[in-house]
Amino acid sequence: MEKLAEYTWDVFTLKHVKHKQFVFSYLLFLSLLLLFEIFLVGLFIFSSIVFIHFKFVPNFIFFISGAILTIIMIATVPAFLQLIKKWQQCK
Repeated sequence: MEKLAEYTWDVFTLKHVKHKQFVFSYLLFLSLLLLFEIFLVGLFIFSSIVFIHFKFVPNFIFFISGAILTIIMIATVPAFLQLIKKWQQCK
């Protein structure tokens, strides 16, 4: 399982890719993905505030989606930073 996680991280961060244009395209994709995730976090926080204001208790799925969103953000940010380093190293 550890090997699979390592291979997945290598693919996610484009470890073996040397072409700068491809890295830039993937970096653009990840930046749009990160922007969308930030929007979803803002929407989650806004929904939580509205729920608290109107004394509505959300169901379990709402909390699960918040946890999944947190996990996705934790995975995307380091990959984005690693890809920026990769893009700067490409010729």
